[in-house]
Amino acid sequence: MTTRDKDITVNPNVNHSLPLKVYIKSKHPYVCRFTNNKFPIEDWIGSKNFCFHVQLLGCKNVHYDLAFILDTSSSVGKENFEKIRQWVANLVESFDVAPDKTRVAVVRYSDRPTTEFNLGRHRTLEDVKRAARNIRYLGGNTMTGDAISYTTNNIFTERSGARPNAKGIQRVAILLTDGRSQDYVLEPSKAAAKAGIRMFAVGIGEALKEELEEIAAEPKNAHVFHVTDFNAIDKIRGRLRRRLCESKSATRLTANTSLTLHAAWLLFEASL
Repeated sequence: MTTRDKDITVNPNVNHSLPLKVYIKSKHPYVCRFTNNKFPIEDWIGSKNFCFHVQLLGCKNVHYDLAFILDTSSSVGKENFEKIRQWVANLVESFDVAPDKTRVAVVRYSDRPTTEFNLGRHRTLEDVKRAARNIRYLGGNTMTGDAISYTTNNIFTERSGARPNAKGIQRVAILLTDGRSQDYVLEPSKAAAKAGIRMFAVGIGEALKEELEEIAAEPKNAHVFHVTDFNAIDKIRGRLRRRLCESKSATRLTANTSLTLHAAWLLFEASL
């Protein structure tokens, strides 16, 4: 992402209410950024004269039945799979995990898919993070289509802890793979969409863009992510979290609003 300073006046005092006065002469989208690490910069989005804090105002108000579908084939390797475990544990921190809020499940797959834990298993964030760090690595082939069908038919069911559609809880799956599937993914992905499952596709290395797009929900550019290697997967965590946390109920922090924050604001233009 490239950035350029805009015509902005910001009160830089910390530990005070910060009157934010922003004067923007552009039609381009903007992102809001902190100058410290208390709130990661990816957590702030905005345009024109307002900003959203998607982690504090979005994810905590958006409740999901959320499933991770993780490629554990031989091409991943044990060392890289440890990075996947930590990535999952870090990502779930964005949510309020509880039986009446966000529920989390994990499916691992290679030759065949297996439930690591279902949506009804863990009731707290700490329990989910602990379980994520202990996901077992399998090795084997890459049967991604089978894993998608398995998740639709065995994870997003009431007997596995999913809530009834009438409850209005959105069903979301995040599939992470590092290569070409050895079976077909299009029809299983269509069936998942028909079942009301919003699919995100995260590709690493040699994962095919065309295949990721067959898996992912519409619009594709909001649901497909790709990085060059396993060392880079943490770089997309903020972008993915921002997509997951988007909520119509998010509160706008408008220009000239007093903000009690332990940080100073900077606002940059983002070349998106």
